[in-house]
Amino acid sequence: MSKYCFLLTGSNAAGKTTAIRNVLIDWEDDPRIENIRADNDSRFKSDAVEQRSVLTDIWLGPKQVLLIEGTRINTPLMDVAKKAKAHFNNESPGVEFRELVVLMVTQKPDVMKQHLIDRCAKRNKKFRADYWTLQKLEYEGSKRYPNSFRKNGIKAIEYRMGLDYAEQATIVMYLRDRLAEILGEPQVVGR
Repeated sequence: MSKYCFLLTGSNAAGKTTAIRNVLIDWEDDPRIENIRADNDSRFKSDAVEQRSVLTDIWLGPKQVLLIEGTRINTPLMDVAKKAKAHFNNESPGVEFRELVVLMVTQKPDVMKQHLIDRCAKRNKKFRADYWTLQKLEYEGSKRYPNSFRKNGIKAIEYRMGLDYAEQATIVMYLRDRLAEILGEPQVVGR
């Protein structure tokens, strides 16, 4: 049995949470999947050392597929994946290989700005133009995540989100297809 970890990460207000919700329509209660929304999970509101410990337990756990959405844990997750791969490559007993698949959402500055403005309006909050400068939008939307994964030697599948969120459907289809390929049909317990 192969194990996988799918990480959907990237810039703010890029539609990651909505994509995961759409992926899980048929898979929400499947006992073979652990779905983690890291940015909203209290286990990841700690420092990087604690995050690594929690992620190591999850990584080595019994779930066949980890489906993680969020940006808070990118670096600790990369550390856990690299360490586990090194142990696996050295044929350490008890370490089962888990493939990390990174799906990264990026946005052009003007697109990210509009998505942030729209999200603020929906939440009845004020968009902070003083914080979201063109330089900050460029870095957060297009450079931060590609640079981080490249620096760590981790290949990521990049999706460039537009104003209409059309790439969301591509992400959803990719993840649904991979889940079906790995797990077959969804299993629902207790319905």
